[in-house]
Amino acid sequence: MPKLILFVLACYAAWFVFTTAELPLWEPVRTKIAGRSATFTKFILCSVCSGFWCSVFVSFALPLFVAPEWTGEVGRWFVVPVIQGLAGATSVYLIELHVERLESR
Repeated sequence: MPKLILFVLACYAAWFVFTTAELPLWEPVRTKIAGRSATFTKFILCSVCSGFWCSVFVSFALPLFVAPEWTGEVGRWFVVPVIQGLAGATSVYLIELHVERLESR
């Protein structure tokens, strides 16, 4: 259970830093991505979309879970990061939904 909590918090932190932090590293990256098209702007603003890709990044940077035996080598590099990306996107969305609800009070 502590690994799951660490993973969820790491996903939310990565998403939060990528989408809102005004750090010299991320501001030009966000501006460049958003300047490409309206679709990429929506990608950055959508907590599920950007949460998925931030969670995939966290999955590679913080390998907490072991791939099941049935996935083999492909699972280690594809299946597990996609599953963790979906789980991370869901957790980012739910946490952000809760934060927005708290801020609106």
